[in-house]
Amino acid sequence: MQKITGILIIAIFVSGCSVSRKSSVANIEDAAAGSITEKSIVERNLTKGNFYIQKAEIVIYNEGEEVNLLATLKYEKKGKYLISIKTRSGIEVVRILLAKDTVLANDRINKKIYRGSTAYLESKYGISFGILPVILGDYISDNNIGESNIGCNSGKAEIFKIVGGRRIDYLVNCRTIKVEVAKFNSESGEGKIEVTLGNYTRSGDYLYPGTSQITDSKSKSEIKIEIKKIEFGTDDNLKFIPGTNYEEIILK
Repeated sequence: MQKITGILIIAIFVSGCSVSRKSSVANIEDAAAGSITEKSIVERNLTKGNFYIQKAEIVIYNEGEEVNLLATLKYEKKGKYLISIKTRSGIEVVRILLAKDTVLANDRINKKIYRGSTAYLESKYGISFGILPVILGDYISDNNIGESNIGCNSGKAEIFKIVGGRRIDYLVNCRTIKVEVAKFNSESGEGKIEVTLGNYTRSGDYLYPGTSQITDSKSKSEIKIEIKKIEFGTDDNLKFIPGTNYEEIILK
């Protein structure tokens, strides 16, 4: 169960965000073709506000197996994520809370609750808590965000930044001013994780990838996500209720 729980945690954060009413990428305002700035990219980050992904379809390919799931995700801009993973028939399998120093997971099937720190994600799966917004398509960096122009080549800008001591290579679309690809090494340094985001669409002030994919070169695993419905500007009301009389398992 620990392995599957970890895969699910990674899977849900690959997601970009879609809504039931979409506008095509052609309606997005054009940026200057010649250059962009880091500040302009950060201004379009999804995690600058609250949102609620009400339905996502997930396909996980791992060790020759295919798993099809449904998911919801509530996010608070203070950095909290509440995730529900269900079977395609709608039965909840696991509910996960992620905060800066906390991982909690209710295993509904086996009546167990998993507890640990977000350091568990990094040591076990190579995904640190600080990097999670990158998997949502956001642009983050440990360094100061600059306002100087970054040149574009054929409508794309290549930028590398350091996050948590790890290099991330971004490929940014200079027209949509959004990340299309982010690559970084796993925590062990033995494999490369690549996040690919596409089908960018818009809802109000938000611009997000409608499809997303994450691959791990070491494990040869792949996760594909399509988000069906989202609501922006939701309230700060994340609540995680531990299962009654569940067996407690410490993640370490």
